[in-house]
Amino acid sequence: MMNPLRCALFAPFLLVLSTLFADVSDEQRILEIDGAWEKAFLINDITFFEENLHPGFVWVHNHVESVQEGREAILAKLGQNQKRDLGVPVEDLGSRTPRDVKVVVGENSAITYGFLIKAYSKRVLAKGKESSDSVTYHFMRTYSKMGDRWLLLGNHTMQVPEE
Repeated sequence: MMNPLRCALFAPFLLVLSTLFADVSDEQRILEIDGAWEKAFLINDITFFEENLHPGFVWVHNHVESVQEGREAILAKLGQNQKRDLGVPVEDLGSRTPRDVKVVVGENSAITYGFLIKAYSKRVLAKGKESSDSVTYHFMRTYSKMGDRWLLLGNHTMQVPEE
């Protein structure tokens, strides 16, 4: 049987250790969802968005007339786009590559921020796109923990000017 004094000394260590492991797993889960967000956009995976967007989701982007696009607007846009890429090999869709992604996890919220390199598809390039074949964005995403799930609550995207 363990000495009560030893138990009292060992308990705070276990608490700190469990907190560290909880944060690491939350951070890893956020990074997984964040990476899946980029892939979902690339292949128009509407199911991903239905399952992972918070009901109050807001998107602020410097390229849209309406500064905020909500969850339903994103789902509708993806539904329209879904026909566009059916039967197209994934390698012909272009790419969305995150870079320098950082994560900050709070008790029930988290943010990711970094850069996204969006390479245009072969189809867009074949149409004679006049600027470069890729564009860089700076992003920050906010996640909210609902129960045991992390849902994307907000996304802010700004194009980085070409030099």
